[in-house]
Amino acid sequence: MAVSSIASSADDARESAHREREYGDAEDEEILETQRLLARTEGIWAGPTGVAALAVLRRLLRDRAVDAGGTICVIVSETGLKTEAHAPERRATAFDEASLRRLVRELLGGPAR
Repeated sequence: MAVSSIASSADDARESAHREREYGDAEDEEILETQRLLARTEGIWAGPTGVAALAVLRRLLRDRAVDAGGTICVIVSETGLKTEAHAPERRATAFDEASLRRLVRELLGGPAR
């Protein structure tokens, strides 16, 4: 590795460490709010530890510190099954076969046979 690469890598590491300190921790309320949002919008009940990275990403997006148009991957590493917080209420909708076929036709525009 060339000396300039090493210097560049060291600069990148320092910048990364600075960003981690600036954005790397999520407050409890941010985590709980993100947990509720994920459950309500995606139907995923994740635990607070697993949602912390998503809470930080929400802040980064809000602050325009990352490109919202880019490809972003967040791994939610914990289910909410062991968390003390109660899962948000969700009304379930039951579909019979005919209703489901009609919905597929409406959404996809093709025949559902």
